[in-house]
Amino acid sequence: MAQRMFRYLVGSALLAAVWPLLGHATATAAPSPAACTASGLASGPKVTLVVPANGVVKTLGATIHFGWKAVPCAVWYDVEVWLQRGVAGQTLRGVDATITAQRVNMNTYILPSAGWAKGVYAWQVIAATANGSVFGAWSSPRTFTLR
Repeated sequence: MAQRMFRYLVGSALLAAVWPLLGHATATAAPSPAACTASGLASGPKVTLVVPANGVVKTLGATIHFGWKAVPCAVWYDVEVWLQRGVAGQTLRGVDATITAQRVNMNTYILPSAGWAKGVYAWQVIAATANGSVFGAWSSPRTFTLR
């Protein structure tokens, strides 16, 4: 019984720490409509990436969980993932080199890496309005390695 209670408490604490990182944060007040006009978005914020950590190594075939901090006024996010550097001697095809996901409507995204080439990948995110117009700046790219 004590061991089960310990597992429950540890699991609850881990969930409380990880849940916001996966984009499931508590609700916040929406920005004013005036702040979300074209002029208010012209100098919008740069997206801040959260997971995966920069330079992390993953096993080929693993599911990659991407997460970033939500941006006020953003309804969609454009996510770009591309193969930055392949394994020596590897021939790259278009499908291996770039994976683009557009219109992600949350600040998390999950991609299975089955069928991807081994190598170093980079990824970045930019916020978009309801009509799909991007605003602010692309996040600073992060990398991860698939082995």
